[in-house]
Amino acid sequence: MQLLKGFTECVGAEIELLDEGLYHCKWIHLSRSGSGLDISGPGELVGPIVEVVNALPKVGQVALVLSGRGVLSRSLETAGEGVKGQQVFQTAFPGVAAEEFYTQHLFQQPRSFISIARKQLVDPLLGKLESAGIGVLSLSLGPAVGVHLLEQIFDEDREVEFNGYRFLKNEKNELAEMEKLAVVTEIGPIKIGEVEIPSDCAFAYSAGLQLLLGGALVEVKADVPILS
Repeated sequence: MQLLKGFTECVGAEIELLDEGLYHCKWIHLSRSGSGLDISGPGELVGPIVEVVNALPKVGQVALVLSGRGVLSRSLETAGEGVKGQQVFQTAFPGVAAEEFYTQHLFQQPRSFISIARKQLVDPLLGKLESAGIGVLSLSLGPAVGVHLLEQIFDEDREVEFNGYRFLKNEKNELAEMEKLAVVTEIGPIKIGEVEIPSDCAFAYSAGLQLLLGGALVEVKADVPILS
């Protein structure tokens, strides 16, 4: 894996919104090691947002994934990569006011994967993280950021399960479909080369990898102007 010049380290974190004001947070630290990558300090916590904020590493480079309640994801067939934006939004979420949501779009021909979250949900959370000294530089929504792991962990298999989702790929190693598992079974760590990643930290790792590699990977992140 060839790392580009830029950040030498970051934290990938997933915050899942649960019921009754609780959050499930998972995080992992990624750092450069020559031309390779080291990971350390996977952590996990379920609790109110105050406990999550206190537990997360206080670093200036955080790639955040938001999932769970309030994050909606859809996939649909599209005619081409140019068919996105407002048209895809209206097809996937008819009758929904686009201006009230942050949107994330991933095109993997011939499908579009779109995820949304209300701004009134996201903005206060980002504000609390910033106030605590946690520098969120990118925000991904839902499971689509897991696309960055497909080529790394797939051999001849067309599907894989991690972090509570099943991912299907096409013959080009692109994401063909993803679905939430009705029953989540415990699986071992994901092995990529000499690195082992806890399966439930897969989205956090993938978001962190996206931040470290910059433009080398297709961007799977929401259009949040304050993070641009």
